[in-house]
Amino acid sequence: MWSVIKIEKRKINIFKEELRKRIDQSCEFYIPKLHIEGVKNNKKINKQVHLLGDYIFCFNKKFEDKNILQHLKTIRGLKYFLDGFTSAQDEISHFIKKCKSFENSDGLIKQNFLNIYENKNYKFLSGPLAGTLLKVLELDKNKFSVLVGNVKVKINKKKYLFEPA
Repeated sequence: MWSVIKIEKRKINIFKEELRKRIDQSCEFYIPKLHIEGVKNNKKINKQVHLLGDYIFCFNKKFEDKNILQHLKTIRGLKYFLDGFTSAQDEISHFIKKCKSFENSDGLIKQNFLNIYENKNYKFLSGPLAGTLLKVLELDKNKFSVLVGNVKVKINKKKYLFEPA
């Protein structure tokens, strides 16, 4: 079972080691990292960014037991286990598979994971239009014009989640 865990980034190795000691060595961790390339102030930028900030995924069959989480609350480097991960296993698995499909040979997610292109179709993942298809017409800095059915709408880029259809 996958769990979503908020950690202290500086203590990630301590956290992993402690967790493996307390439950078992079969813990599988997934920490999606985004590979960013670009130019800033006439200098080439090539860096890695944690896609989810200080959240990580951990797979272990023992997470099915609710009592085990109480036993793990005192691990160094742990902030908390995100509630509701037991009922969101399909979504977590789908997200991890999607991230892994965009990874390069170094295990870093390619930059086009977050790119939006004109005249391409996408599907809303959040908001009142979740599940609805849209077509991107124009891209601006913070907004973009989309076609939802026969209706043209301007949408704030940061407000909604969507994926390629």
